[in-house]
Amino acid sequence: FDDVSMITPIGTGSTQDAYNAIGTTLYYVDETSDEGCVGPPTVVTIIFEDCEVIIPTAITPDGDMMNDDWEILNLDVAYPNSVIYVYNRWGSIVYKHNSTNDGPYDSNRWDGTFNGKLLPIGSYYWIIEYNDKDETSENGIVSIILEDN
Repeated sequence: FDDVSMITPIGTGSTQDAYNAIGTTLYYVDETSDEGCVGPPTVVTIIFEDCEVIIPTAITPDGDMMNDDWEILNLDVAYPNSVIYVYNRWGSIVYKHNSTNDGPYDSNRWDGTFNGKLLPIGSYYWIIEYNDKDETSENGIVSIILEDN
């Protein structure tokens, strides 16, 4: 049931598809024995979180603690086994990370450097292999932006 009054059932049996709207949904469940006795209702809480991967198009690695590295929101939650590649304009890899549960991307974000040195202002091509069941990937451009002093 999806209401506390338990008047209109939304399903019967041992499994039921939940509504998949973002947020919290409460379900009210009861059991009926083979003899027809109905047990007390139980509340089941289902929470769907928005795990859309958000990929920024620029970083500003200037040490001001704002956008200093490439924070890809929800990547580790949605795709914990992803592989991230960043290339310079000549096609050379300047960053690669194989995400795992023990070594998520969020603990080793790209900070605009290669071999410990800050890369020049410019656009860098990236590929993210999500390593999901569909073997999907995504690509685009991330730019390093720095203020001229």
